[in-house]
Amino acid sequence: MDMSKPDLTAALREIRIQYESMASNNMHETEEWYKSKFADLTDAAARNIEALRLAKQEANEYRRQLQALTCDLESLRGMNESLERQLRELEDRYAIETASCQDTVIRLEEDIQNLKEEMARHLQEYQDLLNVKLALDIEIATYRKLLEGEESRITIPVQTFSNLQIRGQDAAHPKGGGMGWVVVATSRLHVRVWNHFAMALPPPRTGSDSGPGLEEGLGNVMATFS
Repeated sequence: MDMSKPDLTAALREIRIQYESMASNNMHETEEWYKSKFADLTDAAARNIEALRLAKQEANEYRRQLQALTCDLESLRGMNESLERQLRELEDRYAIETASCQDTVIRLEEDIQNLKEEMARHLQEYQDLLNVKLALDIEIATYRKLLEGEESRITIPVQTFSNLQIRGQDAAHPKGGGMGWVVVATSRLHVRVWNHFAMALPPPRTGSDSGPGLEEGLGNVMATFS
């Protein structure tokens, strides 16, 4: 029994030495791992702090941009309201001017229609005057030919004035200076005396004085034929 006791003590001491060595190694490894992890976490924390700082800086920049954009938005809203107000004013003014222009167009169209009608009336009057002038020219030429052809054969003695009739005088020239007296002979020759012949005739007289006046005028007319 006594011989085996020192062997057991030596074995226990050896086991304890081994466990202490293993514990020391484990402690050293654990310390190294802790240091490594701490360094990694420290680096990660530093990186996260830098990222946080950059994020804060970026957030501040975004905040400044947001404020600037908000100011721009308010300015654009004010400008938009001003432009919309100007647009409404322009639309109202355009509506008024359009109505005025439409009224002017209607009035001008009415004036044009009136002018067309007036022009047509003037053209018709002008055409009528041309027709009258043409008829008068033809009539004057006819009577001129008649007067020229019968000039040598016209002989009306003064004694035959009772056979002549004075048919009328232009009302615009009641004193013998109008379009002319119309002298009608009872024979087959009818003569109309125009402007310059009518100037030779005195105005007609009433009552007992009518005879000598007509005789005197017709005498002057006949003097132009002789």
